[in-house]
Amino acid sequence: HCPALQALQSSSSALFLLLARLPANTHAVSQVAPDAAPSGWVVGLQQRRIALAVFATASSVNHSCRPNATLRFCLRPPSCLLELVATESVPRGQELCISYGPVRGSHPLSERRASLRSQYLFLCRCEGCREDELQHEGHAANHAADTALQELLAELARLSEAFSAALPGPAALLALESSGLQPLARRLLHFTQRR
Repeated sequence: HCPALQALQSSSSALFLLLARLPANTHAVSQVAPDAAPSGWVVGLQQRRIALAVFATASSVNHSCRPNATLRFCLRPPSCLLELVATESVPRGQELCISYGPVRGSHPLSERRASLRSQYLFLCRCEGCREDELQHEGHAANHAADTALQELLAELARLSEAFSAALPGPAALLALESSGLQPLARRLLHFTQRR
């Protein structure tokens, strides 16, 4: 066996592993630049990506769709420093998290998860996503209850019409009162009007 060939194979394997890890562990180095109108006045700021860099420690910072920190680059050529900066008051011992892309409030849950899954190969279950799931489940439960209630009211209306058709005039009212359907219908209508 040739030592040079073994070294090349070992180097090739190490390079392959490094390249496989780059998409999920690189950080876009960006610079904020002013947007100027034709008149020369600054009308806004634009963030421009100028490089990709690998920062070993920063690569271990976890994601949250509701981050409490951000990464800030300090460009002083030829070096590039990276700072992890809290964006809110963070209690001692609480994990600092950054956003790997879309954030809660600007993108719906399904879009955030699809983006993170396609680029970083994980299903986000951060606190913001769990809150969105609970909110979605709550809306779905309320919608299901409203639908069931509307169906019940429609059935009561059909029964009331059937009583009226079968027993015209005062006999229908008497039959509704004795069946207990009329008070129930009143209570259900009162319940739906309060919601």
